[in-house]
Amino acid sequence: MSPRTWRVLAVVFTVAAFGSVVLVAVDLAVGRPAAGDLFIVFLNGLAAVILWMLARRT
Repeated sequence: MSPRTWRVLAVVFTVAAFGSVVLVAVDLAVGRPAAGDLFIVFLNGLAAVILWMLARRT
């Protein structure tokens, strides 16, 4: 895959991670459990970090 593809995927997962953080904040504001959303934040963040490393390497 090209470096541009890695960068696009990294940006997508970074935005998804930040969006998930917003969902966690909303969950906490309305009093819902945020455990599932925290897990999604972790997974999106991990994917974003790995993709940024791949984008920088290639």
